[in-house]
Amino acid sequence: MNRVENFGNGLHRLVYVSRMCAIGPADLNGEVEAIVAVSQRNNAAVAVTGMLLAYEGCFVQALEGSHQTISDLYDRIACDERHTDLKIIGAEAVASRTFGGWSMRAGRRPANPGEARFDPYVMSAKDLTALLSLSAALSRNPKRAAA
Repeated sequence: MNRVENFGNGLHRLVYVSRMCAIGPADLNGEVEAIVAVSQRNNAAVAVTGMLLAYEGCFVQALEGSHQTISDLYDRIACDERHTDLKIIGAEAVASRTFGGWSMRAGRRPANPGEARFDPYVMSAKDLTALLSLSAALSRNPKRAAA
């Protein structure tokens, strides 16, 4: 399991990816809703914010909060049997929250016909954070996603 590097006191952002397992396509929406419901309750109690994206058999998640809280949370997430092959893509101290409007939100990745297969394992933390931000914006404004 990857370790979460400590960048001192203050706000941290962790971006990780994993591969889904034990979740069939028919069960995906229900599982993601269940993950978000539990995460919203638990994260609000410890001042964690974040965004979860489930797409093409992968999870991409950003978590924001104190180093110790994020580290403890990641250790618990790593034990969840609904995914495997966890990889921390980025962990850094940040000046402000990107996903501060909610304790956890799930989004969708906009379809892009003709693009290569989605592989978050080769993307940078910056690019994944941008993707999660776009997904969050689209989930707030579904009409924009259809345009």
